[in-house]
Amino acid sequence: MTRQFHLSLQRPARPASGAAARTHAHWFRWHGEDPFGNGSLYRCRCGVVRSGL
Repeated sequence: MTRQFHLSLQRPARPASGAAARTHAHWFRWHGEDPFGNGSLYRCRCGVVRSGL
């Protein structure tokens, strides 16, 4: 079972040279248990990892 939750949209501060600014909506999916706490870790496809709520 994969737990998912969706976070608000974020816009990059500066686009790369010549590239159009694109919005990225973090789509967090359960990644595993937090080894240093009692919660879970959720990872976005862009690499951002957050602890469970």
